[in-house]
Amino acid sequence: MAARIHKGRSIIDLPTTYTIVDLETTGLDPEWCDIIEVAALRIEDGTIVEEFSELINPGYAIPSFITDLTGIDDEMLANARSTNEVLRDYYRFLGDSLLMAHNAHFDINFLYDKKNQVDEEPFTNEFVCTLRMARKAYPSERNNRVKDLAHRIGLDTSKAHRALEDCMLLKEIYDALRSRILEKHSLEEYKALFNRKSPSALNAGEIIAESNEFDNSHPLFERYVAFTGSLDSMLRRDAMQLVANTGGVPQNGVTKQTNYLVIGSTEYRKSIKQGRTNKMRKADAMKADGNDIEIISESVFLDMVEDQLEKRRLESAQQEEENLASAQEDGERAAAEQLDNFERQCLEALSILFPEKELRWYKDNSTLHVCNCLSSVVKISRLKTRGYYLRVKSNFETQPFTGELEWDQTSSHRRFFLEKPEDLLKLERLISQLFEVEADGFAHYCEAYPHLVGKYKKMYEEGSYLVPRSNQKTS
Repeated sequence: MAARIHKGRSIIDLPTTYTIVDLETTGLDPEWCDIIEVAALRIEDGTIVEEFSELINPGYAIPSFITDLTGIDDEMLANARSTNEVLRDYYRFLGDSLLMAHNAHFDINFLYDKKNQVDEEPFTNEFVCTLRMARKAYPSERNNRVKDLAHRIGLDTSKAHRALEDCMLLKEIYDALRSRILEKHSLEEYKALFNRKSPSALNAGEIIAESNEFDNSHPLFERYVAFTGSLDSMLRRDAMQLVANTGGVPQNGVTKQTNYLVIGSTEYRKSIKQGRTNKMRKADAMKADGNDIEIISESVFLDMVEDQLEKRRLESAQQEEENLASAQEDGERAAAEQLDNFERQCLEALSILFPEKELRWYKDNSTLHVCNCLSSVVKISRLKTRGYYLRVKSNFETQPFTGELEWDQTSSHRRFFLEKPEDLLKLERLISQLFEVEADGFAHYCEAYPHLVGKYKKMYEEGSYLVPRSNQKTS
């Protein structure tokens, strides 16, 4: 699944003007499932001013368990409009308004992904999640599903799981939550609650949280999470670690405590076509009995732990900066140790060939990169069986040199094999042209991206090209 790079922000607020959205779908993953009903309520200054509700015909029979859950069957959808026809009008109704939903990422992810089927404009609406709000309004309560909140407040849920009725119910729940919160806090105090961290002693076997501070508004905080199938994005142990780091409890199997069962994407697709796995059937039965359990795909899980993934990316970037600083202290001497004798002689040959050019270089795995301006010009790589070769982009004019050295062409570049460093002399004219092309390209780059040039130039002047590229921070 592609990253939702334009997805709107989940904001902390208690608005009086907003639009409540609710969807009924054939499953939990927008990549494999479809919307069968949409509804929305437009609220201005706390009053409903307009509503939208329509069924959608997905073009295939509705699974029986979805009919049991929602009351929507094939007969009801027979004369409904298609997905694109309905969603085009629905997105027009939503406009750019602030949206509200319970467990909002579910609805927003469906709307974001399905928007690509309607037009090329991304779905960027900001949204408020009443589930996050409920956890602050009722901090001692473990369950804050719609039916739990409705029961606490004293609302009727007999028409739940139809989109418009769910919107109406959520409007009443939100009004109650808003009043309860403002009785105890000002708006600024309420927003500040989401910045506070609370400790927890949760752990599961050998998977122990890397910190004892958690955000108790996180969707996985104090939630029990089980996994089944092979995850595409990471090892299961790493996924369990992410759960523990949010204050959740990873599990090996499905129990009465389980709140989420995460299905690996490959197995999830298989289950849609060939039936449900044992863990999924157990989860289905528990859900039918009223347990607080949801079956989610890997992509939905990744959205839920995005904050932990971002934290890891930041820690990795910080580690790279520390590695770079350490490597720069050693300077050229430490970098030179990475080169074998052949590579050192190639560097010396190039320096003799082009004394007027200030050459920089770094070693990246089995490739020596020699740089002029701010990027690689000459790349000398090593094959285990064929020795060394000079690599040139395949779209570069190399015909004049075909008789000089043995060479071949791969899908992305041409390789001139080098028996000795002096073979570079035979390619002097080619390398000169490479330098010229690079210089022209760099001049155009400076014109197009002046705000980035200073950062790259500083790297170049500080000698960052004397260390492996994996240790460079270039943005």
